Amino acid sequence: MRAVEITKNLQQAFRRLRKLKFFTAVAVITLGLGIGSSISIFSIVDALLLRSLPYPDPGRLVLLWGNYARTGSIERRGASYPDLNDWRQQSKSFEGMASFSAEDWKIRSGETSEIVPGEIVSSSYFSLLGIKPVLGRVFTLAEDQNSDNSLAVVLGHRIWTRTFGSDPGIIGKSIQLADRPAVVIGVLPPEFRGLTDEAEVWTSTAFVDRATMTNRALHSFPVVARLKPGISVKEAQNEMRIVAQRLASAYPATNDHRGTEVIGLKEDTVRSMRSSVLFSFAAVIAVLLIACINVSNLMLVRAEGREKEIALRYALGATRMHTLQLALTESGLLASGGLLLGIVVAYWATPTILLFNPIPLPGYAHVNLDFTVLAFSAAITAVAALLVGILPVLRFWKSDLNSALSARTVAAGPRQRLRGALVVSEVALVTVLLVGAGLLILTFQKLIALDPGFKANDILTLHLKLPAGQDVDVANQSMALLQRVQAVPGVLNASLSSDVPLDGHASASFYTSSQDIAESAQKRPRAFLHRVTPDFFSTFGIRLVAGRWFTATDMASNRPFVVISKDVVKRSWPSVNPIGQRLQMGSGATTTWYEVIGIVDNVMYRGIPGAFPDNSDVYLPLSAPVEEMAMAVRSERAADLVKTLTATIKSFEATTTIYDVATMKERTSDQLSIPRFAGLVMGVFAGIAFILAFVGIYSVMSYLVFQRTQEIGIRLALGARPSSIFLNVISRGLWMGITGTLIGAACILAMHKLVASLLFGISAVSPLIIGLVSSLMLVCVVLACYMPAHSATKVDPSVTLRHEC
Repeated sequence: MRAVEITKNLQQAFRRLRKLKFFTAVAVITLGLGIGSSISIFSIVDALLLRSLPYPDPGRLVLLWGNYARTGSIERRGASYPDLNDWRQQSKSFEGMASFSAEDWKIRSGETSEIVPGEIVSSSYFSLLGIKPVLGRVFTLAEDQNSDNSLAVVLGHRIWTRTFGSDPGIIGKSIQLADRPAVVIGVLPPEFRGLTDEAEVWTSTAFVDRATMTNRALHSFPVVARLKPGISVKEAQNEMRIVAQRLASAYPATNDHRGTEVIGLKEDTVRSMRSSVLFSFAAVIAVLLIACINVSNLMLVRAEGREKEIALRYALGATRMHTLQLALTESGLLASGGLLLGIVVAYWATPTILLFNPIPLPGYAHVNLDFTVLAFSAAITAVAALLVGILPVLRFWKSDLNSALSARTVAAGPRQRLRGALVVSEVALVTVLLVGAGLLILTFQKLIALDPGFKANDILTLHLKLPAGQDVDVANQSMALLQRVQAVPGVLNASLSSDVPLDGHASASFYTSSQDIAESAQKRPRAFLHRVTPDFFSTFGIRLVAGRWFTATDMASNRPFVVISKDVVKRSWPSVNPIGQRLQMGSGATTTWYEVIGIVDNVMYRGIPGAFPDNSDVYLPLSAPVEEMAMAVRSERAADLVKTLTATIKSFEATTTIYDVATMKERTSDQLSIPRFAGLVMGVFAGIAFILAFVGIYSVMSYLVFQRTQEIGIRLALGARPSSIFLNVISRGLWMGITGTLIGAACILAMHKLVASLLFGISAVSPLIIGLVSSLMLVCVVLACYMPAHSATKVDPSVTLRHEC
């Protein structure tokens, strides 16, 4: 009996919707856009934040960081190999620990070589993660030890396929890794890219030199560990705090003020992208709510048009519950149509979002419409059906609809208030979205307007890796290479350096000035070191503030000269001429005093606006033997010189490997890609919401005018001016608009801390943005009310009164 009743309700609802084709199409399209956008963004949320890491029992995997306490802040640092050994011996919370660190390797295959990302790991790394090779084996404990013999290497599936042709006999063969012989012992599964998420080659700690393995002061890598069953992250953190205190007492020179942070591997993996992903998801849910409000308003209008029919049904014995079931069946059909359309929208929209998304997703995050996403789709469809269908029915639930059978009209006040409340909610949601989009767009504009301290146009950068073990007389060899490059037609200037802005290769050191030598280690500032040839500053257009740059003589003499940025001056010599002053770099027995010979502008080396805004830069002559260098070439046709420069460099040294080739304009654009994309996504969602709000306000105001046609006709017949009728309609709309914008502004004030992390150079409660958005919303309301208000002034009183009579 129940199934028959449901079937009957479905047939009746379907017939009604089929008769109202335009209404049904508008409702389905509106819901489809909202549901489809929600599915698309949720599939990304599911892949990044909800899905487990692809390792056995991933909840017990944690990372250990050797953080350093400085005055006013805690800096995240890695561990040293001696610290790792002590952590293993003194802790009882872990089943095991393993070191891992990123390293780029040069692999030679035949006559060609390439630079590939890799990891240096201890032997327990793969067993902790539960990774088993598809060919061969992984490292043993004995292979952790430094050896002069052939070293072991494990290949990733991609490089095994790409470079070695998926050769099943690769196991046991020797390859050239960093110009050293290495024996391939295993090949890993295709989905595994290491904890750095980009590795293609793995080597054991046997590749690490003995001095590094015994240096407790070199804190350079994180540690992955697996908790014992029943041990929480908090319990492990408390134990490691005690271990860190013991090490600080035993080795104060290297471990004083140093602690240990224990954090879940999944949490550490997604922490940098969680805010932006959840912000986008909240925005798309707001769009879905606006779509539901619009369709709910349409359903409410339809329900009021069917008021006498509903009253007649009650008079003939129908129950209110039956009416509710019929209404929810109708809204369920609309929502189901929206779901089908939404799945199509998500199918096409999700790949587009991923294509333009500048945030690299972790290797485990495969975005697809799986069971979880489909379950979410079903859930939001049910919620949408409830939101769309319940309000019209509840509006009449307690009303005396018998009066509809004997009266031509019923009081419209409560119904108008309900529709008005829906419009106010809609305006509030759109206000929040538009303010969010405005803040992100203004953030992007401020980032574009930043002066990075260098000129990005017409500069090509490329990195060079020279043969290992080759002693490079930089004073002569680099100058000879530069002279050959500068002779290439079209090259205006060229330089060599240890790194270039925005490439992420700079190393850092603490420093102190001669007048602050007694300063405690915790208060000493950090500077990033850049070794450069004399033409480096002119090539990048870095402005000289005082003193001079390096010369060829400085490089040849290897004198301890340094050029510093203005941040160093501000920190160390705010009221003294720095030229000729001395700066100490390094720590312990490896400190060196340098004489300041020049001051240059601050440069955004590590990012725009900068990953470490309080850290400074110092420049030293490129006068020591180096294996890796970066070349920068200024030319009006920089992007077209790649092949010519490659041939020129190869003719100078045939075994040189060239990699990471990019123009500075591309590097700068990459830095701005995330705020650009965030502003674009929010702008699209806010635009959709704005259009939906405009249509919703227009439809509500049109119906209100239609409902008041008789009243307006009588008022006009009694002498009311058309202008007063016009202003009356506009004022009703403005009241709803002002109320909605005020509620939206209050929501922004309540959420400003959540948004602040995504912004730069602007407050989350910017009066300018809030004022502009509020004004825009009020203009939108006025425009949406204009046509209904204009129509109200054209009501013919005689026709209205004759119809009434």
